[in-house]
Amino acid sequence: MTLPTKPSTPLRDRVSRRDFFSRFSAAASYAVTGAVTAPLLLESELSAASGNNPIRLGILGLGSRGLQLVDASLKIPSLNIFSVYDPEPSTIERVNARIQRAGRPIPRLSSTDLDLIQADDIDALLVATPSDLHASQIQAAIDSGKHILTEKPVALAHDDLANLLPKIETLDHQVFMVGFTRRFHPARTALIQWLNNDHPLGGLIDIQVSWTHPQGPTRGRGDWMLNPARSGDWLTEHGDHIFDLIMDLRNDLPEVTSARRIGSIGHSSKYWSVALKWGDGVVAQIRDSMLPGSNFASPGLSVLAQYEKGLVDLISGRVSAVSGVSVPVIFPKDFDTTSSMLSTFVDRIKAVKNQELNRFANVQECNRTSAIHELRSKIVENL
Repeated sequence: MTLPTKPSTPLRDRVSRRDFFSRFSAAASYAVTGAVTAPLLLESELSAASGNNPIRLGILGLGSRGLQLVDASLKIPSLNIFSVYDPEPSTIERVNARIQRAGRPIPRLSSTDLDLIQADDIDALLVATPSDLHASQIQAAIDSGKHILTEKPVALAHDDLANLLPKIETLDHQVFMVGFTRRFHPARTALIQWLNNDHPLGGLIDIQVSWTHPQGPTRGRGDWMLNPARSGDWLTEHGDHIFDLIMDLRNDLPEVTSARRIGSIGHSSKYWSVALKWGDGVVAQIRDSMLPGSNFASPGLSVLAQYEKGLVDLISGRVSAVSGVSVPVIFPKDFDTTSSMLSTFVDRIKAVKNQELNRFANVQECNRTSAIHELRSKIVENL
């Protein structure tokens, strides 16, 4: 698969959720769409796993997201944090203290990221480093035969992504996942399945997205997130999450009808908005605001999908519809999506002997990664 310079519509080689469900059992399909817990895996696949040996885990990057992944990993008995890498000594001390409190052995400290990636005693990697490092680290992990769970984006540069995706698509003994944690809420997975099948809400009319950050932009350790060469600017850091949510509803690329930004790329960027339109008339309006010092009434992310007979909140799971419509449950707020994501990663590794399913899951991940990148590229062209 290659990424075209001028993306086409609809996306090529896209497999629908319904097609996927028809090819594999519902239990196995959760391993791709998220929200898997161990009992949902096929029993035959679990029995084919290599005993009860824990998965030896390496973690690259121990900033705020890396620490969240450490905490979530400690909740999963089948994960053993075997080695870590981070250039900041004080972060290593905090991680070791957390691991000691959990009664787990202190992990080995790798001297470089490559040293950890190439270690023979590591089975799987969590990549939580700054965005500009992902492509080279993922490539090294592929070469070393490791299972990979990476924070987004897979790569910032078009050429890097075009080089990586065809390689990932051929992997049948290595698991590849991108850490969009909202995918891994079981109630949300049920809602998306409901919306992509014969629901009673009628046709989709429009999508309204608003993400407000009253504390201003997240800086990242060493302010790397404020450097567009390292982060891809806020169209990547925030936009990729939004585009992933929208593509749960529409898997074909829309046209970009308008795009604007207040402030320049990087740390002074305070606001961006994008309008999208699909061939059947469905539209989407996206707004991302970062206004430090404000006291906005409703901070956070809102994604509302308006249908002919109802309104769906994709963040809370609430559905407002005409009477007589039976809808899925509201999302429990206290559900730990990061731990659920790691459980899915573990379950896919245990089931990796099903090479057809694993390769198909990796291809689906590549399709979504390609779609997000193509949409973001189209938006940048219109700014």
